[in-house]
Amino acid sequence: MPLLYLPKKWIETTNAIGLISKSGRYGGTYAHKDIAFKFAS
Repeated sequence: MPLLYLPKKWIETTNAIGLISKSGRYGGTYAHKDIAFKFAS
């Protein structure tokens, strides 16, 4: 069985700073722009 880690659970478990996970309409996982640029490069 593959390991499935939902973003919200990962953020809570690791006490991640700069990441936000919202559910529902207009939801998603958002990151501080510096974090997002690091992942994109």
